[in-house]
Amino acid sequence: MDHPDVPVRDAGQTFEPSQPGAAPLAAWRRALADPASELRRQLVACYGSDAGVLARRTALWQAALERFARAFGETGVVFLAAVPSRVNWEGHHVDHQGGSYNATTDEREIVAVVRARSDDQVRVDNVASQRFSPQTFRLGEPGPNGSATGWHNFVQGALLALAGRFPARRLAGLDLVIGSDIPVGAGLSSSHALVLVSALAGLAVGGLSLRRRDAVRLVRDGEWFVGSRTGLGDQATMIFGKRGLLFCSPVIEPDEIVPRYVALPAGHACVMINSFTRHRLATDGLAYNGRVFAYKTAFPLVLDALLAQDVDRLAVRATRHLADINPERFPLASIYRALASLPDGMTLVASKGVFERALERLAAAGARAPESSFDELAATYFGDGPRPQTLSVKGVALYGLAECWRSRRYADLLERGDVESAGQLVYRGHDGDRVTRRNGSGAYVSEEQRVCDAQLLALAADAESGDAARVAAAGIEWQAGEYRASVPELDVLVDLCRDCGATSASLTGAGLGGVVTTMIREERLTELRTRVERHYEEGEARELVRIEDAVRAGALPKSVVAAAREMRSAKRAAWASGQRFEPAAELLAALDPARNPEGLAGDAAIRLIPEDYRHQGIVLSHSVAGAGYLRPPA
Repeated sequence: MDHPDVPVRDAGQTFEPSQPGAAPLAAWRRALADPASELRRQLVACYGSDAGVLARRTALWQAALERFARAFGETGVVFLAAVPSRVNWEGHHVDHQGGSYNATTDEREIVAVVRARSDDQVRVDNVASQRFSPQTFRLGEPGPNGSATGWHNFVQGALLALAGRFPARRLAGLDLVIGSDIPVGAGLSSSHALVLVSALAGLAVGGLSLRRRDAVRLVRDGEWFVGSRTGLGDQATMIFGKRGLLFCSPVIEPDEIVPRYVALPAGHACVMINSFTRHRLATDGLAYNGRVFAYKTAFPLVLDALLAQDVDRLAVRATRHLADINPERFPLASIYRALASLPDGMTLVASKGVFERALERLAAAGARAPESSFDELAATYFGDGPRPQTLSVKGVALYGLAECWRSRRYADLLERGDVESAGQLVYRGHDGDRVTRRNGSGAYVSEEQRVCDAQLLALAADAESGDAARVAAAGIEWQAGEYRASVPELDVLVDLCRDCGATSASLTGAGLGGVVTTMIREERLTELRTRVERHYEEGEARELVRIEDAVRAGALPKSVVAAAREMRSAKRAAWASGQRFEPAAELLAALDPARNPEGLAGDAAIRLIPEDYRHQGIVLSHSVAGAGYLRPPA
């Protein structure tokens, strides 16, 4: 049973590592093994009483403790800290625009075992040491400086951000072991979790305390050191999330976060489906940072266009973020006409001129101007790297305005028990991310441009028509917009979920690969599992055919097809004996040419053959306690 009287790691408004304290490795291990210990009661309070969840969590802690003993020895006392992954259910790509984040924690987490040192050396090791090799650096060394070349850069970025937060304190060196079962590149924010748990480690050995709100910003600063330009939604969920509850709040400013918690819908399973496509920050066309830059460019342009329509000037002056441009503050028809006045696409040079002229007119009207100039924004989001030749401002702006409004309505609908309407908002949001769609024959084709002036002006006319049906259909929450952060496989999985009667389905996080999240009634879960597994099997069979064709064409060596066949046979043998499948290192190496897209003459890379998709493809999400420290055994 649960133990509500036991303090959990997400309690309080401040991270206070000195209060929980540390203990010897042996004491932690004994307490983990004792089902009647106070530590085990803590784990139930953090993770719930599901036996499978507790077994997985306990195994991860034990592995981290064992790795620490092997890497750094048994002496001294250690702190234990943990950060869960997060699953965003609605409010995609808008946390940095003032939209509301609607997310849960997930049991898959990063745990840290940390011990203070008497010098300034930082030694980091990982349970998965074959993939993440041990590293050493000193606290005084220059930071990653925007170029992440190793996993330890995220640890170093966190400690640099911590040093900036406490300039008068000399940080202690530390020995740190990380254990994690958050999939890397799956859109579950493993990098944010690594930065945050590293910051908790630094706080612990330094005897420092930090408000949770300040930790939200600190994680963003730590990511900045490794070149990521992120919002605050992921770490806010990890820090403020609660077990079994949806965390809902705008997160654009840490001090303005007002955590709201909504119960997850009864009778529904929360599911994550892995596309086995790696999350990446850029795809063909506009880079991901370019989409955020398009938001920043669009904001003053939309405000300026509203001003030209003689809307309430006080409302314009009070507008701080894209989310503030909504039907509560401005006539909906005026918003659509403002969007229609934006250029369809602009070169970076042209957009600078339009941006600066809009700022001049807004300043003359007393409106708040963005703090950064166009050139400063471009430097922030693109640096010295390549820049997009054109900006698709109109479609991105419509998506942003609509998704901000959807993100506000979602929690209200769930709280009222209207799960179906909430789910329809999620589906419409994914429509704005689509890059493919099914045609009349069921084949997938590229999704063409959706947002045009005629559509926007027709919506404006509908909004002013007085006809109830037309007005309702013109609601901004039902407009998809055009953000295009999906990939074809995510679109296919979303449609598969919908075909199975799922209440909602969408990409999560930044998109561009990773997982699909779906809520589905529990009685439909078996059907969904069957359909998804069949989808994987069919995809795996197509991959083998592609390899065989490439071998016949001389594009790949025969050893690749032999490795693929052996791997598939080994996988099915493991499943038949009730075991999980782990591909042999030599087979992975032999398959490497086919896992590189260039190795198949333009075809997609091999994804499914090396994966244990029966166990890792479709996973139930269990919401757990937020980030914090475990209290040591007495």
